[in-house]
Amino acid sequence: MVPKVQGVVVLTGSSDLSGIAESELRSVMPIAAFTSALKSVPKRIQTFGAAPPDTPLTDQAWRDQLSKFFNVTKGVFAPGRRLYGGYYASSSLPVFEHPEGVYAEFDASDERSSPTLGVLRLWDFTKADPRFQTEAGRGQIAGREQEVIAYLRDRSDDCDEVIVDSRARDPDYGPQYWEVYDRRRRLHRLLDAAGTDLAEASRGDRIELARQLLASVNALHLAEAAHLDLGQHSIWLQRPSTVRLSHLMAASYPDVRSLGEARFQFLSNGRLPEDEFGDDGGPKRRDVFLAACAMHRILLGAWPAAANGWAEWDPAADAAGEFEELHGWFERAMAWEPGVRPADAAEALAEFNAATAVRPTPAEVLAGLDRYRGKIRSQIQLYAAYPPEGEVLLDDETRARWRSRRDGRELLVKLWKREAWGDQQREGPRILDFLDRVAELRAAEPEGCPKVVDAMWLGDAIVMVQEWIDLPDLAQVMSGRPPEFDEEGRLALVAGLADRVERLHELRLAHGDLKPSNVLVDKSAWGGPMLVDLVDFAPAGEGDVVSRRYAPEVGGRYERDCFAVTRIAEELLEDVSTPAAARVREAVEAIRLAEVPNATLLPLLDAATHREPEPAAVERITLLTPHVSAGALLPDEGRYFLRKARWRRSLIVRGACEEIEVALDPSDQPVSFERRSVDQGRIRSLARAEFGHLEAAIVVEKSDTTDLRQLAWLMEREDVKLALSQASTPREGEVDEPDGSAEREAPRSEPPEDGLVEAIAASPQPTGDVDVARLWQALIEAEGELINEGQAIGDAVFDGSVNLYRLEFDLVGGSLDFNRADRVLVEREDRNGNWRPIGHLDLQRSKSDSIWIDSFRPHQRGAPPLVEQGQELRFRSWMEQKSLDRRRAAVRRIVERSSRVRNLIDILDPRAGLLPRSLPDRLDPARLKELYDLNDEQAAALSAALSTRPLVLTQGPPGRAKRSSSRHWCMRP
Repeated sequence: MVPKVQGVVVLTGSSDLSGIAESELRSVMPIAAFTSALKSVPKRIQTFGAAPPDTPLTDQAWRDQLSKFFNVTKGVFAPGRRLYGGYYASSSLPVFEHPEGVYAEFDASDERSSPTLGVLRLWDFTKADPRFQTEAGRGQIAGREQEVIAYLRDRSDDCDEVIVDSRARDPDYGPQYWEVYDRRRRLHRLLDAAGTDLAEASRGDRIELARQLLASVNALHLAEAAHLDLGQHSIWLQRPSTVRLSHLMAASYPDVRSLGEARFQFLSNGRLPEDEFGDDGGPKRRDVFLAACAMHRILLGAWPAAANGWAEWDPAADAAGEFEELHGWFERAMAWEPGVRPADAAEALAEFNAATAVRPTPAEVLAGLDRYRGKIRSQIQLYAAYPPEGEVLLDDETRARWRSRRDGRELLVKLWKREAWGDQQREGPRILDFLDRVAELRAAEPEGCPKVVDAMWLGDAIVMVQEWIDLPDLAQVMSGRPPEFDEEGRLALVAGLADRVERLHELRLAHGDLKPSNVLVDKSAWGGPMLVDLVDFAPAGEGDVVSRRYAPEVGGRYERDCFAVTRIAEELLEDVSTPAAARVREAVEAIRLAEVPNATLLPLLDAATHREPEPAAVERITLLTPHVSAGALLPDEGRYFLRKARWRRSLIVRGACEEIEVALDPSDQPVSFERRSVDQGRIRSLARAEFGHLEAAIVVEKSDTTDLRQLAWLMEREDVKLALSQASTPREGEVDEPDGSAEREAPRSEPPEDGLVEAIAASPQPTGDVDVARLWQALIEAEGELINEGQAIGDAVFDGSVNLYRLEFDLVGGSLDFNRADRVLVEREDRNGNWRPIGHLDLQRSKSDSIWIDSFRPHQRGAPPLVEQGQELRFRSWMEQKSLDRRRAAVRRIVERSSRVRNLIDILDPRAGLLPRSLPDRLDPARLKELYDLNDEQAAALSAALSTRPLVLTQGPPGRAKRSSSRHWCMRP
């Protein structure tokens, strides 16, 4: 038998045992007590415990012990379970464990048939700091959460709704202290909900849960308390809008002794940036940072990246831009410098609500609908103003349509009755959006669509008045199949229909429910169909109005239009088997099987308008070069189109999908050329600058030398000479050749790299003799010439709901990444070449492809557009201009030696050969630490910086040291 071995610590002198943990106190004793225990067997057993019985297991002594362990008289043996206030751990594996092992948490339940769930927290103070292992030390931690909960309940009823309540706790406060907290079945820890409820939550549910998290933290802040341990373990969620907080043992609240630095061992989220930099912004700002990290997990599905050791906001986490309106909020709430964050959860919640506010608001809806209430304010007045002519076309519970005549025009009146939308408060934004779309359609006047005359809101009805088109629809024509509707007419109809839809899409308009009954045709002109019912109202519960036969399985309004045209083309040519019909079917298949299906109808338009070319003798122009790729330059419908380069002396010849730019010498003789592709979307804008055309066949062939002599006759044409003689020079601040900038890197017939290499080789070796003053002046002036600019894709359209102009836009130079607090001036070039301001850029709504302008000019009906298609715009930032002015003034003072240190420019000149030196008498870091409240590292760095001459650079993460350095220099005697 192995003897029992037990170790004790025997003290031979007098010592204070109050600092020893209770778990180890019985193993430490004075020598007198130790010898006394050994003399008496009963006292020894009482002190050290008895040895196991030295008898067989069948003996009564063993049977009593075994029966207590195997606590079952019949059936299958089950191990005993320890109860904690009536609750037991459901599993031996913890659901959460403190990083240092100070406590672990388990799912728990009671023993009733319908068990009540809970969370069991078991503490192990042997793994805590030794000062918390004593009875007094444990008293600071054990039960502290109960004290915080009692304080919050006493101060605010709202706090009672956001905290997880306690069920039971250890009354003895022993080393193995335990607590049990309430847990609902549908309430999940953020750590667990991330993979279940949040994965299925909609965007609206995620935003609401994030908002309720801030509201819960705000309830604590209103009671002058702060959580300080917000994380995936202490936040509990229940869809759609329930949030609870637990783990309040590290909370900060008044009238209770603080835990000081010891609180950090109970935080599971790690250290915050201010813990390293020493710039503490208070407990509430800490909560804002931690809450923002948790909201990042709720909204974006991942905890924020922490490449530098602390969580940091990165817009790439929302690459899809699903929560783009919250990027600015995250940037501020997760700022490393506490002073940048919102002061508390109330301020953070207000900013969050402003960023996620549902627009339009009910007040904006009412104001918007009032704009469409004119002189006609009831249905009776409408019937009087537009009396029905002939039989009413439609009249049911939800809609009415009739023909009318007014001011000599035949009109169609469409009316949607009150029953068409149900709950007006819920459908108000949809009604306003419909009326705005009708107004936009009225302003755009798209070709091939009936003109909209008026749009009205009567309070109990929506009204749209448009032109009446007295033509049969395509469904009637297809059912009748008249003799004149031959193959040529059908191809013309397909081409006309594709062209109508493409032009409509260029205006950012879409039909959405295109079908034969919505297409009117003129039998005398098959190529000019009319699209009707361009807009139709349907309540939100019914969704978009869609005809499934003419709609794809997936896609929006634009994709539905393209699919409908291809389906109509198939139906029109289903009984035709000519080569032209085969080309149309191939185009339809290409459109549907493209990488982005149903994105464009250009292949169908080309196939329907394709005509077999008549054999004709055309002149062949051969261009020889060793550098440009060989092959024919495909003409655009048999022609090449000519235009001059905007700022260079060169001639551009454009084909169907490529163009060549021929560089000319001073005598207008071709010397080199480059070949590049042309974006099909830009051909229309390029055509405005073209002055002539050329019917020929241009072929590029490989050769050892460049030979462009076959283009010499083209330079002798009068229109070419006239165009080249009018070549302009670039104005200051404008980019060179905007119509070719996208292909600037295309290969030229004389590679610029070779000339650049030769120029560098021929230049003298650098000597390092740099005039810093001239360099600075050149750099600051070059920065002043950088301009954000672009070109309007379409005309600006006025949006009355926000009183702004919306413009589809192509950004050519720079970016629109302005500060939200900035004021950006929008400038437009007038006919004299001068840039005139037209308004301010709305930074909240504008993007790189669509901008919103707050115009200086009031909107007037019938007036020309604020910005027309093709016009160029510039943007001037007030903040950037002020920053540039300050830096330009600083550079001027330094260069002109009027700065406070007059020889500063010499110090920065490398030719001076100055080296840094340290003063022998440095300021005492201890004094700086006391003076500016710095830590040891910051004080030492500041002392070294202040003793360095003639120039010192301070850099580092946000913190107090750099500000203290500047403040010292400004305040020193």
